[in-house]
Amino acid sequence: MSDVVFCGVEGGGTHSVVVLYNGFGECLSSVHGPASNYWIGMDEVRNRIIKMVEEAKQRAGVSPDTQIKCICMSLSGGESVSSNEEFKAGFKDTNLAEEYMVCSDTRGPIAAVNESGGVVLIAGTGSNALLENPDGSTVRCGGWGHILGDEGSAYGISHMAIKVYFDDIDGLRDAPNGYSTEVLWNTIQNFFNVKSRAEILPHIYKDFEKNKFSKLCKHLAEIAKQGDPLCCWIFIQAGKFLAQHLLAIYKGASDELLKNKGGLAVVCVGSVWRSWELLKPGFLEEISSSPCKPKEFSLLTLADDCTAAKGAVYLASRHVNFTMPKDYSSNYSVFHHYKAV
Repeated sequence: MSDVVFCGVEGGGTHSVVVLYNGFGECLSSVHGPASNYWIGMDEVRNRIIKMVEEAKQRAGVSPDTQIKCICMSLSGGESVSSNEEFKAGFKDTNLAEEYMVCSDTRGPIAAVNESGGVVLIAGTGSNALLENPDGSTVRCGGWGHILGDEGSAYGISHMAIKVYFDDIDGLRDAPNGYSTEVLWNTIQNFFNVKSRAEILPHIYKDFEKNKFSKLCKHLAEIAKQGDPLCCWIFIQAGKFLAQHLLAIYKGASDELLKNKGGLAVVCVGSVWRSWELLKPGFLEEISSSPCKPKEFSLLTLADDCTAAKGAVYLASRHVNFTMPKDYSSNYSVFHHYKAV
């Protein structure tokens, strides 16, 4: 089995990861690269993935001519079956792999922690949530992009911060609880290198780049950790939004998933979760106040040496009915356990 090679791709809106594994479940190499969301353009995304796979082969000492047994691409924007089939068809003349599988970026994280399913709650550049039951049925909430969704994401937090300031200055809606907007505005000004609200508009409209815009969130988190009450309030609201995603899909979970040790397993993916202590008050308040609050769940984070790309490898092996050794317990850790009282 050592000469059998599988490939997993985690295609995010900000960056991507490609990993190669042999049939024994051993990692051969890992490569980080640029974003691979469909909205960039299918041809461009395909070329980026091919380039990363070729680099991964080189790092692993695998011959460039070696054909991968199966490659699974778990991609941001990969929600449409027809679009996924179109994207997959573009690889037919590349001789990159024997088999191809394309799915949403929500599938990889779940596959990395449990073969029978679970929940992934993404809060990165954008936000998304998916519940997958053992029978393959799914329930989804979010993943509709920054115009229709992305609540609780880095984009959503950045947008909320700017909107709160604009509304307060306009007199349309006062900042919550009478909080001062001075620190928030200074943070926004410094990030965009502007002096007035009008100067921000090109960054939002004419020259809008979602990834760049969303990076404001990191600076807001730093200010919130220093105690600015308005920035803390913004993260509390983000926590509530993420809890609402979980509540929306929880009711679709099978008894088998709910009876797991620790309750329903929720894999939390994305940079916003690094600010859990800021999200936590709003998240737990929303859960506890819900009329249909969950009985028990565990919030998980993937281990440092495990990414959604590893889950994609597991999906690739399953796709071709190949039995690969898997140690799920080493792929994650629990950072919060909730049990209703």
